[in-house]
Amino acid sequence: MRPRAAREERTPILVVDDDPHARRHVRDALAAAGYAQAATGEPGQVSRLVEAKHPLWCCWTWCCRAPTASS
Repeated sequence: MRPRAAREERTPILVVDDDPHARRHVRDALAAAGYAQAATGEPGQVSRLVEAKHPLWCCWTWCCRAPTASS
């Protein structure tokens, strides 16, 4: 059975990741499962996308920088 959102107008899941390959993998998996998606690699776009797309959920897999010697 497809998710309810797939049967109606689909509410997107927002994917946020700085790695374009990871972002594409998550988007492809969501599309294959019947979900709409919105995606960005820029954290500054998140609030605009949330307001515009009203996502059902946000998948944020942003990687943190490793600490440096000066940290």
